[in-house]
Amino acid sequence: MTQPSDELVLPAASPLSRRVVLGGGLGLAVSALVGAPRAAEAAVPVVGRIKQTYLAAGGKAVLGAPLKREVKRRISSRNTYAQQFQRGTVWWGSGVGAVDRPAERVRLSTARNFRPVLGVRDLWRTDDLDGCSALEKRIVSDLGIESMVAMNSGSDPSIPGVKRYQYRISNAGTYDEFYRGYVTRAASRESVGRVLRLVARSKAPVLIHCAGGKDRTGWLSELAQRVAGVAQEQRDADYLATKAYSGGHVDLAWLGAARDQLTRDYGTLERYLTEGCDLSTDDLARLRTRLV
Repeated sequence: MTQPSDELVLPAASPLSRRVVLGGGLGLAVSALVGAPRAAEAAVPVVGRIKQTYLAAGGKAVLGAPLKREVKRRISSRNTYAQQFQRGTVWWGSGVGAVDRPAERVRLSTARNFRPVLGVRDLWRTDDLDGCSALEKRIVSDLGIESMVAMNSGSDPSIPGVKRYQYRISNAGTYDEFYRGYVTRAASRESVGRVLRLVARSKAPVLIHCAGGKDRTGWLSELAQRVAGVAQEQRDADYLATKAYSGGHVDLAWLGAARDQLTRDYGTLERYLTEGCDLSTDDLARLRTRLV
């Protein structure tokens, strides 16, 4: 039978080549498929707008063959579509297509600083998600994120399957003052501890954010990276990446002020987190295991 004109059907891989690894922070399982595929799985179609986005992203050469059929979900009164491929995921909705691959992570147009925290596992960072589209809600959910933590005031959008938390950290004063305040202000330290404790105890990816996703979020990302043993050069690069992602202004001198204050007041990261932020040694060990 001739295939409909809006379908692209790709043959299944041979039995010996069907080891499939799905991308990085997607929270998707690694699977090894052995043996001949069932007849129903022998050819998986790529259709409609998913096909257009798939081909625009490089098609099979970039994303590989489809693993499953397109999945439609209605979110916020909008239809959204997603399909998994050997080397990534493609989404489409409201006239927009999006692609996620391990080497080139998905972007959100309404939250330009949305990205994984460099060098750690299952931790994402972003600016405010206010006004995010139905498709972007679908993307956040499909990435496996189950907890979203705001460190600023205001409200977060409701995203299916994602629980919302709010642990406020003060940004009062000059940049130097509020960066140092992440260390000196008791209320801010308490919130830092609560955020990291939640990450430590989570079993799924966590999304942390503030208004711009750069200052409070930058400090929490720095702490998580230091706990995981990420080198300072990489931490600096991740902090400065805000300039490329969202155009927001950051300065290593500000981050350096918080680092300096931590050393002055506590001497070591461990003392800051345990004595200053009230993490137990068990919390700290669990956090390190969770992030590495």
